[in-house]
Amino acid sequence: MWSFKRSRAPVGFTALLAVLLVAGCTVEPLRGARTTVGSGIVSDNLLATSVAEVNTRVAQQVRNELLFALHGGNNNVPPRYQVKLGVTATASALSIQSSSLAPTSARVVVSASYTATEIATNRVVAQGNRRTFAAYDRTTQSFANERAERDAENRAAKEVAEQIRLALGQQLSGS
Repeated sequence: MWSFKRSRAPVGFTALLAVLLVAGCTVEPLRGARTTVGSGIVSDNLLATSVAEVNTRVAQQVRNELLFALHGGNNNVPPRYQVKLGVTATASALSIQSSSLAPTSARVVVSASYTATEIATNRVVAQGNRRTFAAYDRTTQSFANERAERDAENRAAKEVAEQIRLALGQQLSGS
């Protein structure tokens, strides 16, 4: 008869090693309170962030998405930081139909640069660039093409705003 007898030391050592590895983990929720003393609260920093006015449709779309991502559509916190955005959007054809030389698919590239300054001191606390792509199909109908391009711009604007929110959360967590 066969009996399975092993020492429990390797199992205990593995469990202890796993606990120590997880204890060193610094992953934490972006909207939750941080647990280390003196590190601040990320969500409070994001709530205390205003976004400056912009002047193009795509930039306004990025701004609106960023404001909603930062505040959830409702903000009663006085601003501590102000974010200035620079947004560009360009469309380009990806493929061309060989018989008519008409583009059949295209993409929109939305690029955004941001600079966050502390309002009280005018000190730059975060800055960076983000870029994303959104593809769309082109047809022979001009209105459908315009609408598809606008929808692609909106999708890309939402993605860029989310990237900026995540970057701000990371960069403002240390300030």
